[in-house]
Amino acid sequence: MKLLRKLLALSLVMAVHAIMTLPVQAQVKKIEVEITTVDPEARTITVTQEGKPLQLDISRKAMISVAGKEVDVSAVLPGDKATIEYHEDLGVVTKIEAAGSGGNGWKFYDVFNKDIDPDRAIIIARDGSLVCQGKVNGYCLASLREYSEFTFSVEFQYDSEKVVGGPFVSVSSSLPNPKAKDFRELYPFGIEVKLAPANIGELVLPKPDFKVELPLGQLRDQRKVVALRKPALNVSDWNKLEITCDQHRKVTVKINGTTVNAVAKAQTTTGHIVIFPQNAEMRFRNPHVVSGEEQTPLSFEAVQ
Repeated sequence: MKLLRKLLALSLVMAVHAIMTLPVQAQVKKIEVEITTVDPEARTITVTQEGKPLQLDISRKAMISVAGKEVDVSAVLPGDKATIEYHEDLGVVTKIEAAGSGGNGWKFYDVFNKDIDPDRAIIIARDGSLVCQGKVNGYCLASLREYSEFTFSVEFQYDSEKVVGGPFVSVSSSLPNPKAKDFRELYPFGIEVKLAPANIGELVLPKPDFKVELPLGQLRDQRKVVALRKPALNVSDWNKLEITCDQHRKVTVKINGTTVNAVAKAQTTTGHIVIFPQNAEMRFRNPHVVSGEEQTPLSFEAVQ
């Protein structure tokens, strides 16, 4: 009798163990959504499906891609269309496949990770213009998405006749990574167009071995292309900058309608657009990107 009880007890323990060690089938759901918000640090994402919002956590092991390219969660942008897979019970995303079609706007970067308050660095005026505070240094605005064959135009105005700092707009730029220890990853490197009156229209290449041909201006120090001519500047009024990157990788710079600099066959013209005030008190307004026959405004009113 005792032996029978022992056998029954052993059978019960083995049965419970077998049940507990059975593989759990996660309730994974796959849906088509539009991305509303993304917080890379908190690893959360809000999406809209059929008009209904859904907030989810993003697994640290989630597979994430944009336009078929494997990326970090920080590259996932609001406004993009995506297919996501998530654990329905836990509310955790395990896979994101974004189309790479969203994000017509700007993101604020504290480039050197100095706890810069965006509200102290920039002001969005009632007319939608961007006001850059000269007393705050080390920040920039970068476009949410990359561009390749396009024309970027923006109007700019100096807040004083004496411009302090070295403001520039760059194209085909990398994004800053404020948490990086290597300066090459920390800083946004692109084809810079200088905006200070003293060197207006000057081009600075991302690195000495960045390949270009036929510079319109004078190439110095392997990186600097001095502007061919000085444009007529309105020091106390609005001026217009146009940067064109065409299908042949030619980069052309115009100030107030005058071509002041250009390079041909640039190594690449694909990347982000960056506005870096560098201590200059300036204003920017009416930013647009023209690609083909499509003209897209890049409003400052929704800086992230």
